[in-house]
Amino acid sequence: PDCEYELIADQGSSDGDGSVRTEPRRVTVRGGDVTGIELRMLPTASIAGKITLETSPNACDPKAKPSLEELTLYPRREEKPADSPAQFSRYQQVFTPNEKGEFKMNSLAPGRYRIEPNLPGENWFIKSIMLAGTQASASTGAAGKPAPTSDLIRSGAMLKSGDRLTGVTVTIADGAASLRGKVVAK
Repeated sequence: PDCEYELIADQGSSDGDGSVRTEPRRVTVRGGDVTGIELRMLPTASIAGKITLETSPNACDPKAKPSLEELTLYPRREEKPADSPAQFSRYQQVFTPNEKGEFKMNSLAPGRYRIEPNLPGENWFIKSIMLAGTQASASTGAAGKPAPTSDLIRSGAMLKSGDRLTGVTVTIADGAASLRGKVVAK
């Protein structure tokens, strides 16, 4: 039907490293077919690293350490339309670390990302998300370019097409504080 559409072409690979995707392209259909649309395929980006769990000596049950395979990670992409404040949208994929805590979030579109772990329980909190690794760019061909150590909670990770960001460490600790109360409407 006549309408405005957004087209995206996506070609994945088994490991995600060879994935390519187009930038979204708006197309308006009014009263007939639309032809001659060109979509440029670009390599996708990835973020790789490790999750570590820190158990507090003051924990109620120090044996109740969650399994790393139970955790999930969501990459949130910051989207900033031209005339509005920045908004975040959760990417559709969910990533799980292996038994060593290593993870790889692949097939990511260009943009600024923040890593959002799904915490294993109410006593756990995100202690830090730090970058101390390398960033390889498919666009410049510069492999192993040193990336400065930075706090990804504060700044997020800016990815261009084909970037491979490695050396991310997500530290999750137990011993989170909590607040209890009630909301009173006046």
